[in-house]
Amino acid sequence: MLCDVGNQKCDPCSSQRCELAQTRFGFSFAIVCLPRMSIEKRPRGLTETAVLMSLTNALGWLIIDWSKPNAGTTFALFTVFILVGYLVIWFYWKGHNWARILVLLTSLLCLYNLRYFLRSGPIEQVMIGTEAVLAAFLLFWLNNRSVKSFFHASKTG
Repeated sequence: MLCDVGNQKCDPCSSQRCELAQTRFGFSFAIVCLPRMSIEKRPRGLTETAVLMSLTNALGWLIIDWSKPNAGTTFALFTVFILVGYLVIWFYWKGHNWARILVLLTSLLCLYNLRYFLRSGPIEQVMIGTEAVLAAFLLFWLNNRSVKSFFHASKTG
């Protein structure tokens, strides 16, 4: 059985679910085909990698040099980047492929940052090293066929 309203068709028995979108007053206006995302279909490690990325994302605040006169500006700038990072991690956890691609690109950047490892203090070394280890894992794991297919199957736009 296919849901068919307007130009939208989706099979409720497939990997999609059909939902009738409604206006504020209850009038229906469109069928939206959304991917089914159950915990069973999520790749093993998705939640764990999202948590690890969330933790390493917050490490950015630890490297602010508060003795500098522009520390407040640096803090504000880092906070914006960190909040954007959390937004990407949220969509990554929800299964959006564009977020997976951003995580892959950020992983490459983390590996590139290894060039600063020996020139940094101990806090920066912990941050750079931790991010690099996670990045190396993510570059491999996110290109795994089953994980990649999960992100492609749950593409919502």
